Amino acid sequence: MIRKIIFIFVIFLFINIAFASRDDYLLGNPKRAEWMVGKFGLMNHYLFVPEGETEEEKTVNLNKTVDNFDIDYYMDQVESIGASWLFFTVGQNTKYYCSPNSVIEKCYPGHTSKRDLMLELAKECHKRGLRFVFYIPADSRWMDDGSGFYNTWTAVCREYSLRLGKLCDGWWVDGCDPN
Repeated sequence: MIRKIIFIFVIFLFINIAFASRDDYLLGNPKRAEWMVGKFGLMNHYLFVPEGETEEEKTVNLNKTVDNFDIDYYMDQVESIGASWLFFTVGQNTKYYCSPNSVIEKCYPGHTSKRDLMLELAKECHKRGLRFVFYIPADSRWMDDGSGFYNTWTAVCREYSLRLGKLCDGWWVDGCDPN
């Protein structure tokens, strides 16, 4: 079953790369997707809603979950299938994130982990010769620290971008809808 899912994802990815590459060529940027060399990439949705009755209990369980993520074991699996790059979600639709961010914390205290799983994964990818793509939602329904969605969301991305620097080979942005 997992091979079937990976196969479908790879086909989807190649179709998107083909169209993106064609469009880039037509727009005068034929080398835009050049970094995506290798066999294929793997996309991982790491989503969870921590258990707990109170926000404090949920925060404790968020950190327990993220703290127990075994990067070596996970990256060995990624490497074993031969992936050349990794797309990994910082969070999506649950308002809980596996990487600290002061802007998100201002909107939703206790909704980001203390452990910076995204930075650790990016470092491990580069150590193993893989590319790392930061997958982030742009959920306009809740991300607003009082300065408006656009300002808040760009500040969230800026903080992650500055922290990861060149360890971030690309961005996958999802959920850009007006509702």
